[in-house]
Amino acid sequence: MHKKIILSLIIPVIFVSCLFPPSCFAEVFSSEYVRIPFAQKITLEANIYRPDDSEQHPLIIFNHGRPGATRIKENTPAEFYPIPVSWFVDRGFVVVVPLRRAYGKSDGADMETSNPFNPYRVGMAGADDIKAVIAFMKNKPYADSKRIVLAGLSCGGLVSIAAASQGIDGVIGVLNFSGGLRYDSRTYDGAETLFSDYKTFGTNAKIPGLWVYSANDTLFPAYFRDGMFKAFTKAGGNAKLVVLSDNVGHSFIKSRATIPLWEPHEINFLTSLNLPITQQQ
Repeated sequence: MHKKIILSLIIPVIFVSCLFPPSCFAEVFSSEYVRIPFAQKITLEANIYRPDDSEQHPLIIFNHGRPGATRIKENTPAEFYPIPVSWFVDRGFVVVVPLRRAYGKSDGADMETSNPFNPYRVGMAGADDIKAVIAFMKNKPYADSKRIVLAGLSCGGLVSIAAASQGIDGVIGVLNFSGGLRYDSRTYDGAETLFSDYKTFGTNAKIPGLWVYSANDTLFPAYFRDGMFKAFTKAGGNAKLVVLSDNVGHSFIKSRATIPLWEPHEINFLTSLNLPITQQQ
């Protein structure tokens, strides 16, 4: 049997200021860099963030988007996403931010190429990566593998929705931030394929999801956003769509200034899943 070697580095992370009380950051939490086994000779790099205590916490797997093609392998660092990560950890969650195959220092082939355009293939490949992350986290005593929420930005949102359609044990909800897949934002090419694949996801997805988009998202404007949502829900998918009226853009979840806009929706959704929300001090 091929033996996997797991490397880890635990680093205390400290935030010293908050601009939006009570929507501020965790003051102290632990950060751990890991290599997650995927298949023989293939591992995924990831960062784990968690409250600095010995208790067991619900698990968030936060999935990244897709940068430009030239940045996939050599220049993509292990994503941190400090705003949502800090928000979740401060409220009592363990957060894993993995890099899918071929991103950054993760091994394997790029499964998200645009030729041919196939959102379903991209989603299923990402779902396999997520399954590997979940299997790895089941061995962590501080992570509750029966209370897992998948979250993601852009392509990471699509991957989260696709994974949720697989009936993975322990996954109870999905947070989709500006999710979808497009390789040319200047045209409507691929729209019908995208909608058809979301219909397939919706046919199999039974757990609840919260979809949050900005009204001025240029990558997924109303035509794409509403098309994906209608295809998904009409096929049986369980999701709520929230459109932020403020002009906060596609990557709003990365901005500290947008916390007051999405936070109430997120708290309501997590509470509806019977997940505990840590009270601010």
